[in-house]
Amino acid sequence: MNSKLEVKLRKHENTLTVSGFAVLAFALWEIVKIVIMVSLQPEYFTALMEPLKADPEFTDLLPITASVSVFFIILFYGIFIGLRLYIARSANEVGRRKSNKSAYIVWAIFCSFSTLLTLFINSITILTGLLGVEEVDFMGEGIVTTILDLTSLLAMLDLVISGITVKVIRKKLAREKEQG
Repeated sequence: MNSKLEVKLRKHENTLTVSGFAVLAFALWEIVKIVIMVSLQPEYFTALMEPLKADPEFTDLLPITASVSVFFIILFYGIFIGLRLYIARSANEVGRRKSNKSAYIVWAIFCSFSTLLTLFINSITILTGLLGVEEVDFMGEGIVTTILDLTSLLAMLDLVISGITVKVIRKKLAREKEQG
């Protein structure tokens, strides 16, 4: 007979698996977003170099600076996407009872905070554009990105809550098995 605790465990394991797939989907969305940004908005990278173009001392360093900047942007996104893929894979393994890892929860909390920071920055940018404080030329993109980041954050928080709950319930069931 299934106890209430076992039913609750299965429910949270299923939620953990679904949340893992959601995190995977949002990691893939980040890859698509980067490709779109690079291919459709090359002026984004040239805008990063504008301050250096104005100063004649740095004109010779411009190609090196551009290469290094692009390298670090790609490195940062690569690490961030790789981390999300690790979180998604680990959550799916734990949800399917193939693993009992817990480090992914810590990384998911870290990613949640970084997504929260991104949401905060996007929200301020959108507000300054709406209030007319500053001209923002990517208002529609900013709103869509904010909505997707918010959804990603909710999926990540759902993963964290389910991951912690699964861990706690499994310990309780193990204790009950030892005692009974």
